[in-house]
Amino acid sequence: MKIRNNKGYVMTDISISIIILLILVPTIMGLVYNIGVTKRATEAKAEAINIATNTIEAAKGIDIANINVNSVLENIKNNIYKEKMTISENNGVINTNKSSYKVSVDVIDYADSHTEDVQPNIVKTITAKVEYRLSGKTQEITLKTVVK
Repeated sequence: MKIRNNKGYVMTDISISIIILLILVPTIMGLVYNIGVTKRATEAKAEAINIATNTIEAAKGIDIANINVNSVLENIKNNIYKEKMTISENNGVINTNKSSYKVSVDVIDYADSHTEDVQPNIVKTITAKVEYRLSGKTQEITLKTVVK
């Protein structure tokens, strides 16, 4: 009867297992990290889009003769972001649980931008710009609409 000597066989198995782990673990950790970064970026962008959309909708809820930068910002603050928003000059800052968003509103009356005789307060262009910081960089979302 022939008996095989398996000395070193266990050490080879252990070496191969360690090499496989050294390849797989960093790859998996890298994927987990990238998923987290992408998730944070997507959440911040979604919130910025939500704020810009709310700004446009708040402007649409005001009588066209009364639409101006301050009225839009006050409408957002009073009806949507009650405790979270502060207004200064011609912009507002909304502080959420995770980030801070700067909201700028621009209202242009069609009559002001044309030289011909056009009655004011018939058509206005409203631009909502939301700025936020993500990974040390300033990101920006801009929505524009016309109100009649």
